[in-house]
Amino acid sequence: MLTAQSAPWFRFELHARVAAHHFSPRPGVDAGLLRVVRRDRPLVPAAERRRYEDFVRRVFTGRGRGMAQVLDRLPERRAGVAGLLSAARVPPGALPRDLGPEQWASLWAGLSGSRLSGRHRDGPDRTRRRGRPAGSGPGRRASSAAG
Repeated sequence: MLTAQSAPWFRFELHARVAAHHFSPRPGVDAGLLRVVRRDRPLVPAAERRRYEDFVRRVFTGRGRGMAQVLDRLPERRAGVAGLLSAARVPPGALPRDLGPEQWASLWAGLSGSRLSGRHRDGPDRTRRRGRPAGSGPGRRASSAAG
């Protein structure tokens, strides 16, 4: 949930893995170093941050089997939840943990009447770091990095 709440303003990348055998006592899983990079162009306007974070919390804790049922129970829902999910490329039965940052931002824009900030719904993330395009090099989807 915390990753989904922060992902419109930050990218989360798995920088490196640290094998379990490097620790004493040895844990049951490997560890990882997470890199957090501020987006040059946020996916949601900063002025909407508090409302957006509350929206994500309510979706993660909401009742229902899949995003369609959860969104249909929200107070700000609008007719056409199926259309919002389709536009965001979210299957109706998907769980909140399965969504990427762009999908969360698209759902927020559709439910809140907000505009997506700094990018088009289908456009690439133009955030750059050290001369490389965003998403290059090692990394994982933000929704799974901190789950």
